[in-house]
Amino acid sequence: MIGQIKRWLFNRAFSQDAPKIPASTIVINPMKTIGIVYPLNIDNQDLKYINKFITDIRPQKNIKELRFFDGKRDKNSNDIQDTYFTTDIGWYGIPKHQAIDEFTNEIFDLLIMIPNMYTPHYEYITRKSQAKFKVGFSSAKIGKHLNLIIESYNEDAMSQRIAKIFKAFSSLSKQ
Repeated sequence: MIGQIKRWLFNRAFSQDAPKIPASTIVINPMKTIGIVYPLNIDNQDLKYINKFITDIRPQKNIKELRFFDGKRDKNSNDIQDTYFTTDIGWYGIPKHQAIDEFTNEIFDLLIMIPNMYTPHYEYITRKSQAKFKVGFSSAKIGKHLNLIIESYNEDAMSQRIAKIFKAFSSLSKQ
């Protein structure tokens, strides 16, 4: 029962005037702005793959990052820009932080959700995002809010997930 109440409160945060972008108006090419969401509580090697991915595409595109740290915000962490913490998430899954509001209000050509796990705060960001095209990994809850779902498994290494992103976009650009 409490789970249903939490879900109702979560869904109530989305108004009827949420952006509905018809599939016929989605333009993938040329992309100028990209938003990337990823967790910080991952292996250092995985973080290196994400940073290399961002560095490789940064010269051609305007990229904005939103990072999630699974832990408490302390006084030193206020200096970290574009990062939200577990303490910024309400009990029913809605995150409250200025970085999230700025990120979801920005109109990206492409939103890339790197996490391949379901959590309500990732769903919130995906649903609230003004992005024209949303890409992420397979998840039953978030998948219905994405334009392109990349199949992945929890045990997939970050290098494999990033390779799947590149493969998906290279196959789209050939069509």
